[in-house]
Amino acid sequence: MTIPKLIYHYTNIEALISGIFNQKIGGSEKDNDICLWATHCEYLNDTIDSYLGDILLHNNQEIKNMLKLDLKSVVDEFKSSYIISFSESKDCLPMWNMYGKNGKGIKLGFYFEKIICNSKYVDNFHHCVYENTERYENYCNMIVREAKKIYEKGLPVGMEENEMRKDAFIYGLIHAFASQIKSQSYEHEKEWRIQIPAYKINTPIEFRYCSGVLIPYTRQFLPKDSLKEVWIGPTNDMERTEKSIKLYLDSIGFDKVDIKKSNIPFRN
Repeated sequence: MTIPKLIYHYTNIEALISGIFNQKIGGSEKDNDICLWATHCEYLNDTIDSYLGDILLHNNQEIKNMLKLDLKSVVDEFKSSYIISFSESKDCLPMWNMYGKNGKGIKLGFYFEKIICNSKYVDNFHHCVYENTERYENYCNMIVREAKKIYEKGLPVGMEENEMRKDAFIYGLIHAFASQIKSQSYEHEKEWRIQIPAYKINTPIEFRYCSGVLIPYTRQFLPKDSLKEVWIGPTNDMERTEKSIKLYLDSIGFDKVDIKKSNIPFRN
């Protein structure tokens, strides 16, 4: 696996002035921080996001032999999480269409190291694995091996052990890894994600309206210096959009951010 220098967040251009910069939270303003919305995993465009891995792994006979109890309540707790998605795909037409308002949006280029080295997110930053790939097979085998270690050797030192607690721990371990498995249909996204379990969220849960549904999300913040560049989508009025974005970024203290334009020949 090659570690990228930059990863990208595709979004609509309205987010520049309505959601990304200088957001207030808890009565105080996070000056010069970058605000991204982490969306509840059940409200993403991928209808089986965070669940596919569980479905696949729980059809594994070795896993079935280990988990003998009904863990529905544990399952529900572990499955609730909030996600911010990034992509290694630098200038990808399907990504522009799906997340960048049919090419009229923008994408933000972040320094990879500024996210993975961020103490707030380092334990919740993951590289997605796509089913039916070579990496997927190796990844599933690793999950089974780690689960078997707990099943055969017991819980970590200091944890009181009983059958229910052991099953819950094994399930939590499996789900923590399995939630990064995605359908091969999304392989072009080359996704990295910040995925925060609901019980770790310490910012208010808010709601936005989209297509007849209220979607839960929470605001999360990245430091100002993590943003390297802003890209303009392929169907924008390139010249005027570049000028207005430059003026806007300069006015809020982001004058060192590069502005780039998609090279995709696309007319919408």
